[in-house]
Formats: sequence, C-alpha cells, structure tokens
Amino acid sequence: MTFIKPGSSMTRRLFPSGVEQEMLTVGSAHTPTPFIVRVSLVDAVSPFVLIDSSTMPAAYIYSGRTSILSLGIIEEIRVAGALRFGLARDTATAGGVRGTPKIALLYPARHEIDVEGHVDEAGIEILPFSLGQLHPSLQLPGAICLGTALSIPGTVAWDLRRQKAAHTNHNFSLAQQAIMIDPTMSTVKWLLKHPSGLMDVEASLETHENGERFVEGVSVFRTARRLFEGKVFYRL
Repeated sequence: MTFIKPGSSMTRRLFPSGVEQEMLTVGSAHTPTPFIVRVSLVDAVSPFVLIDSSTMPAAYIYSGRTSILSLGIIEEIRVAGALRFGLARDTATAGGVRGTPKIALLYPARHEIDVEGHVDEAGIEILPFSLGQLHPSLQLPGAICLGTALSIPGTVAWDLRRQKAAHTNHNFSLAQQAIMIDPTMSTVKWLLKHPSGLMDVEASLETHENGERFVEGVSVFRTARRLFEGKVFYRL
C-alpha cells in the first residue's frame, strides 16, 4: 500500500512547528517540576509526536510502561505536542481530542538474533500509544509517519537510526548505509520494530535545489496472517 505525498495531512506542513526536532517542555501533575523531552512533531498521513525515549522523565522509566502514572505522562506530552502542532488552543481542548495527534516512543533497535540464527535488522523500534493506552502493534499511519521521519535528516528518528548504525553498521543494507552517507538518495527501505513484530516500509524521496528533502511517497508492505487451513472433499 502506497501513500503519495504523505506530508501535511492536517496542518499543511510536514513539520508544523518549523523544525525537524525540538525540546518540548511539559507541565506535569506526575512529576515535581515540568520536564523536557526531545521530540519530532511530524504530520505525515496523521500528526505524530515522536519522542526520544532516552529523554523521558525518571517517573515514567521507574513506573513501567502501562502504569497509570506513566500513561498520564504520555498523555501530558501528547497534549503539549498538540499545542505545538497548532491543533488546539489550550490544554483542555487538546485533552478532549484523544486521537490527534498520536504519540509514540522511539528507541534505537537492539541487536538481536533469534533461535534460528537470523539477525534482527530493524532500523528503529517504536512503542505506539493510542487513546491513552499502549497499542499492541503499529498501525499504518504510524508506519508511514515513522518511515517519513526516518528519511529526513535532523529528525529524532534519523538521529536514533544513526546512533544504532554507529555501533552495528554491518546490520544495515547497502541502501540504508548509503543514505547515511548520501542523503540525496531517491529510494530507501526501512524495517520497523514494534510490539507485535516487524514491518517494512519504503520511502521515495526527492531533494530540491535548496537541499530540502521531500518525501514523494511511502509504501508499507504487510502480509496477511493465516487464520486457518483446510481441505474440501467432494464426490466425482
């Protein structure tokens, strides 16, 4: 499935705040003082707050991903992101629209080998949340948005991918390694790791004369899950 020109779905800009990443200050009822997280606010198919997981406050880290406190912190970040997106005028309005923007934590994908000896070549790991809860998988809008962010220099996703590459460069395909060296490449594929498995995305890119990167389209590759197998017998 391919999404053509996925950027600026609701806000008319791929980066509505005007920058690829920023430090977002969040007022919180769950921490002693406001905290700061590093985020990319990306509007591709759907607006997303993509967070560098390493900048999350200690209260979140020590409480566990699904605790009431941690989910409250995630919602506070989402609300602050909605204001920066320009999707709401105040926190009350932003809190009343639970589905927009969406939010996810990003991690450098870990180097893992399964029982059959296959190496996990994921470029990044994503932990998505939806309507105030941890989502068990990665939905299409999230895959498109993350695939877009991975392909744009300067985003949180770009930085975390390069962070992994610095330690395990041999795990990346030639195309992935090449785009780290030459950001003007026209096509690149990414493997995304999410709570339920892996997902392939491919981004088609253009670079304008001023050097700005433009995402022409993003494709998602999914395979159907076999639900059952059976045989039918009939008389000749």
